[in-house]
Amino acid sequence: MGKSHPLILSDLNAPAVQRCCVNGWFGRIEMSRGNCGATDFAPESDQRIIYGLILELIARFGYVSADEISYALEINWPCARRRLDFLVKANIIKKFPSLTLPSDFFCLTVAGRQLCKKWGDSDEISDFTPGRYKALFQLHSRFIVKSYVAIRRLLGPDFLGWVSEEMLQREGESVVTNRNIHGKRIFDGEIFLNTALHTTVETTPGMIQSRERAIIERWRCGFELELTLKSPGQYSKQFQGLAPQVYDGFRQEQLIQMVLFLYRSPAIFDRLFKYVTHPQNDYGQCIFYFSQTDDFFDHLGDCAVIKVLEGKYRSMPAREINQIKVVDLC
Repeated sequence: MGKSHPLILSDLNAPAVQRCCVNGWFGRIEMSRGNCGATDFAPESDQRIIYGLILELIARFGYVSADEISYALEINWPCARRRLDFLVKANIIKKFPSLTLPSDFFCLTVAGRQLCKKWGDSDEISDFTPGRYKALFQLHSRFIVKSYVAIRRLLGPDFLGWVSEEMLQREGESVVTNRNIHGKRIFDGEIFLNTALHTTVETTPGMIQSRERAIIERWRCGFELELTLKSPGQYSKQFQGLAPQVYDGFRQEQLIQMVLFLYRSPAIFDRLFKYVTHPQNDYGQCIFYFSQTDDFFDHLGDCAVIKVLEGKYRSMPAREINQIKVVDLC
């Protein structure tokens, strides 16, 4: 990288990246909000967090546009583009034509990939190169990036980790899919999160006696992004494969406790809801959440999600998705 970009080297030290991950880098980039000038003169520690986050997203998901960086850092689009151009000049990332809008996407260079491995900017390093780019799937890929940002921001310290679709495919199978008798079906992502189980003691139906302290458990949550409407046959096959993926009926073992669907249109939700509540499929005690993409991205914890459990459903705020009420009958 030479001597012409000393700031980049100091921006990417491991302690700063680790600190922003532990404390939640989404809540710490106060200097990045507002106009571009606010970040240009941010303290060096904030600069480290900003560039660390940009590289983490590119390393994990393969490529991004300025749109995703603008959303992740809560900065305006020109400022996001300037941040990316700065990393391009440092030969850490490179741009390639997107064949859509915005016109340029950004991925790691060989030097950038080595740097991310050295400093641990991400626990996943995508092997994406522009030669593997398919414009047909770019919108889905970029929505995955925004979904990751939004979910991590929503859960805060309860967010424990994410396994990308590429990583699941690379490993060949996950803990969930290796028992799928219908063949290996890969989620768009798998989320690890802390979930609080609130136990309520009920002496008689409708009569709550006491509430016990919440028990914190580490849950796995499957993630699915649905942007286009599929045929009924495709949905039927999808959910037939999903049932044994989340619940092993033979062993009566819950393999995955939660699945989050983000959908783009009401028509997609209607199809998803129909098949997730179909009595033919046994999901055990798996909880399904459904939320519209734009509402989820823009309003996070205040947006409405539909919770479905054993065919029953209700609306609730997204901030409560990892707050589970358990009723004990005495």
